[in-house]
Amino acid sequence: MKTRHFLIAAAAIVATLTSCKEKELPWVSLEESNYCAEAKALLPSQGMVDSLSYLAGIQNAIPAVYEFKGLNLDRCDKAIKDFRAVDRKAFTEAAQTNFSEEYADAGKFEINPALLTELAQKVASMPEGEVISAELRDSMSYIYGVLCGFRLGDLNLNFDRAAKGMRDFVAIDTDSLYMKYATNRFADSEYADYAAKFEIDPQTFNNLYQQFSQAKQQAKMKNYEEQSKTFVQKAAKVKNFETKSVSYVVPGSADSTATAQIIYRFDEKGNGAKVAYEDNFKVTYKGMHIDQSTFDEGEFPVNNFSDQGLIKGFTETLLLMHEGDKVTVVIPGELGYGKQGSYQWWSGTYTIFPNEALVFELSVSDLVKPTQDAPEAAEEGADDGDDDLEELVINLDEE
Repeated sequence: MKTRHFLIAAAAIVATLTSCKEKELPWVSLEESNYCAEAKALLPSQGMVDSLSYLAGIQNAIPAVYEFKGLNLDRCDKAIKDFRAVDRKAFTEAAQTNFSEEYADAGKFEINPALLTELAQKVASMPEGEVISAELRDSMSYIYGVLCGFRLGDLNLNFDRAAKGMRDFVAIDTDSLYMKYATNRFADSEYADYAAKFEIDPQTFNNLYQQFSQAKQQAKMKNYEEQSKTFVQKAAKVKNFETKSVSYVVPGSADSTATAQIIYRFDEKGNGAKVAYEDNFKVTYKGMHIDQSTFDEGEFPVNNFSDQGLIKGFTETLLLMHEGDKVTVVIPGELGYGKQGSYQWWSGTYTIFPNEALVFELSVSDLVKPTQDAPEAAEEGADDGDDDLEELVINLDEE
């Protein structure tokens, strides 16, 4: 009997856990390691990554050689390796607070990275001709290595190839040749001989970086698009979520329409009036990518609600809601920002990628219906006009 009760209890627990799991949206990782096959095929080739890594090493060495009055490459390499052992996200967050004592990984570095600016200023203020001490040079080299590791990691470059580029530059450019050629825009006839000493001409960096960036961008766009399609398909099957078909105008064809579905769930039910066009209310929202990261959140007033100014899926969701409701909704790319996405021209980046599916948590409050007084006043005015016309006709008849 006890065994039977145990099995029943176990079955109940499994059922509960399964039910909870089914209620969760199918969040995905958008890291490169989890890119879909189509996106991975668009990423830069390993050869391009290695070449750019080498050139990035040269680019990193230039300011160290000419501004820090020398560079200890062994110390720099040590710092890069130390950086690779820490959590990048935690490092980035700590940098915002100048690496305070709350930074858990601080002990993994020999020197606090926050000292970079202080030491750089100290070196810059040294009298002309004064030789930098070995201790100060080593400290500068180490902290600069941490910065190099951050830059290289941001692009997912090859650290070993970058270190090779830095060493080649320091070994070759002992007499400020690079700065001499740079001053003359690399037009000197001798520059070709100088460049031949490197595995790759340092001046190809900008062109190669553009190719690398474009390949990365194309891969990221394709990944967001394909992962969004899969996310929407799976979300439509999640327990307690409902769907609603919405018609939209196909871009580039004013008279052609298609349909897509918003996928929504009421997290809380309110007892207020239902939202309708011309209403006034307040919307509180949180917008997320399909990896559950937030891209925007806040609240805004809606005055004389219409379908203008908001993405189609957002508007259609609001029309399902009552005052006091809280809703989670999945909006496919067709009913979101479409093929154009949301692009910031000043930074050259997308905040919303083309055809990207979005998830919003929405709530409606302070809903006020349009007043009925105005139409009644208009009707009374119309009657008054009719009376005046009738009086005018009567007077004319009497004459």
